[in-house]
Amino acid sequence: MGIQEYITKLEDGKMENDTVVHDLFRAYIQLEERLVNEKGLIDRKKLKGKEGEALRKDASKAAYEALKAKSLEHYGATTTDAGRQEDLVFGLFGFYAGSLDEYLEQQEENVNAQGFLQYIAEKTPAFRFLQGQRIQVKPQKELKDKDAEEVVKYTKTEGMVDSKKLGVGDMAELLNQFIEGGVITPNFLKGKDYRIKDEEKKKPVAEEQRAAA
Repeated sequence: MGIQEYITKLEDGKMENDTVVHDLFRAYIQLEERLVNEKGLIDRKKLKGKEGEALRKDASKAAYEALKAKSLEHYGATTTDAGRQEDLVFGLFGFYAGSLDEYLEQQEENVNAQGFLQYIAEKTPAFRFLQGQRIQVKPQKELKDKDAEEVVKYTKTEGMVDSKKLGVGDMAELLNQFIEGGVITPNFLKGKDYRIKDEEKKKPVAEEQRAAA
């Protein structure tokens, strides 16, 4: 049955995405290590203006080196080719070194961990694409058309959802909602093509009554 395989892949995908975000924060920490002043405090003003140009480049390089190390570990790669290493970073995180340089050049002393992650999420489409692949595309490959009836049973939507109208994306939608909320409500089903409408529910009853007459 594809449902359990779907759930497993979905859970794995969520954990992979969380790990990627965690690794991005770790890389950001490497960036901020370059900003510690003589008092042991983070001084973001060191990134400001012309005076901070060299430090911005150094901080960006430090963060990217952390991402390269993680990517090599993730793929079990030992390549020393710079271009290949960059491809591995892109394959895992969805961006190249230039995105880090750009972020620092734009923000200078206004950099922060949350803003860094937000910038990557908003400005690098491949990052969003890879996040979606892990929790949408890959899990959905475990579902087949024949799983429709089982999905209806699993989500306890008998009499509410027409299994014959369920595509793979619809099944995933139902499963996700059920996993998240524990129930599929009539309000959630409003406007869905696969919802059994009230008039359709009455048809079998009317036919039974005519047959009995």
